[in-house]
Amino acid sequence: KGGSILDKSFATKVSNCTILFCDITNFSEYINLVNLENAMLVLNDIISYLDVLSEKFGIEKIKSNGPVYMAAAGLDSTHIASSLSAANRFFFFFSSFLSFFSFEEKFLIFFFFFFFFFFSLKGMGYFALEIQEKIQEWNQEINFPFDIQIGIHFGPCVSGIIGKKKVYSPSSSSSSFF
Repeated sequence: KGGSILDKSFATKVSNCTILFCDITNFSEYINLVNLENAMLVLNDIISYLDVLSEKFGIEKIKSNGPVYMAAAGLDSTHIASSLSAANRFFFFFSSFLSFFSFEEKFLIFFFFFFFFFFSLKGMGYFALEIQEKIQEWNQEINFPFDIQIGIHFGPCVSGIIGKKKVYSPSSSSSSFF
């Protein structure tokens, strides 16, 4: 009952996952041009669309903070990035035995490894491309040129649920978005 907080394990190491960060870098400029309620409606439309789009590609929303959206794939066994981890283990297990395989068999092993690597990134890449396309549509629709930055990380991470409270995204004219 009394142990240290460090004794409680809430984090999971993930050997291969894909994480996307998307930021509408000039959203605060948009807030200054329109009233806050309209800005929040537009932001809600954008984030809601990203939520639906993430489901389409089997990507999990991690969080959004104002105009910043973070999503990941491969944090659990339901996504193909988890298969990359298995392919990675498979490849390295057989790499010690590669001298026993013919060239064709080595090629098939390499192809198997590359196949899972490629497809774990492919979904996140298409997700990013569709975000860019939709932002361009919104730019024309609302007559404001949103600038976005998208970054994608692939590799190991540590994930876990931190905290117990629901998170809201409050905004006011005196607050700046993260």
